[in-house]
Amino acid sequence: MKNFKVFSLLLVLLFSFDAFSRRILKVKGKKVYFSRKGLSVKKGQILSVYDGSYRVGKIKVYKLGKYGLAKLISGDVNRGDAIKTKRGSKRGSKSSRGFAGKWGNRLYLGAGIIMPSASETHEYGSLTALSLGYDMPIKLFKKNMVLMLNGAFSLSGTATLAKIPNNTEWDTAMFMINGDLAYPFNDFLYAKLGFGVTSFAQQGVVDAANGTQNNPAGEYKDSFLGINIAPGLGLKYDFTDKLAVKVDLTYRLSQFISASSDSVSGQEAEAGLLPHLNAFVYLGYKF
Repeated sequence: MKNFKVFSLLLVLLFSFDAFSRRILKVKGKKVYFSRKGLSVKKGQILSVYDGSYRVGKIKVYKLGKYGLAKLISGDVNRGDAIKTKRGSKRGSKSSRGFAGKWGNRLYLGAGIIMPSASETHEYGSLTALSLGYDMPIKLFKKNMVLMLNGAFSLSGTATLAKIPNNTEWDTAMFMINGDLAYPFNDFLYAKLGFGVTSFAQQGVVDAANGTQNNPAGEYKDSFLGINIAPGLGLKYDFTDKLAVKVDLTYRLSQFISASSDSVSGQEAEAGLLPHLNAFVYLGYKF
């Protein structure tokens, strides 16, 4: 029994070493240098290159010595990628590895502005905001897509009450949690459609000089809660394998389904539609 365990351990080590040795050693333009240990090849043979379970390219052997020298004929290979002589799953194509490497599993921290559209009674100023997001690659209808989860909250914003004398200003605040489904056209550009939840509040004081019969002097606070739908466009640029910057423009249509008011006038706030353009710049890190 003991000998069997030792034999099994030796087999595991042998196959592990054998798999590890079949590696790309260096890539210089179209030239690919690879280790021949554990690999039986001949000149002119075409080999598949893998990054984990993803097939990332093909190379053609044209020189054999202490190390093998091949020419890259398709895909995108890097040092440390593994070589296999048998055909593998199409899931490992260049587009799959490149997509997963460039678009997936990044945490983003962003800052930007939210610009609500004016209403009949309010003219809104831009809200400065912070956002936290996470991008995750998924397959949908056999297409490479990215699920972009994000939350944003405003730091400052104002609303001008146009029908109040002297254009009384109120403070505004917004909070959103969104899930956007993005389709990358290439390594940089994407379009998306998103859904989410929006919370919006506005509050302020109408002083005696600006008070009217419909809007008497005193403190006002209106709160709204609803859902949003949003088309958007974005650009992403990778500085390194880990760091990326993303510019995201989204036009969200927030439809409020509930409203509450704490106002001296006793009037209840009315739920409605509030379109707003969100413009954010993100810095992302891939784990």
